[in-house]
Amino acid sequence: MEFYGIGCDHCDDMKPRIAQVEAETGKRFAKYEVWQNEKNLQILQKIDKGMCGGIPFFYNRRTRDYICGATSTENLKNWALGRPHEAFTQGEKKPFSMQETLKEWKESADKMKQTIQD
Repeated sequence: MEFYGIGCDHCDDMKPRIAQVEAETGKRFAKYEVWQNEKNLQILQKIDKGMCGGIPFFYNRRTRDYICGATSTENLKNWALGRPHEAFTQGEKKPFSMQETLKEWKESADKMKQTIQD
């Protein structure tokens, strides 16, 4: 499972890496957008339980392993295959905080409401 946000630079950085891992392994990532979809955000919060608190967030339902934040293609591949991997990759960009995710979602919703009212 991949949790991401539309407009999240860290998430966008992961797109080609995800595509490569999917192509090399035959595994498909279930993708959940969380900044504009409150139901998906609730799923993220239920699964995350404070492990990461931000996006991108990757969760393997079979192994219950996760990766918090952007990571290398090799680390992502190891995670997808249930191999040893790093949950937090040092030196990579830090993921957005859940507070920032919620703030961005609220701002987006407020803009939509304003557009509708205008």
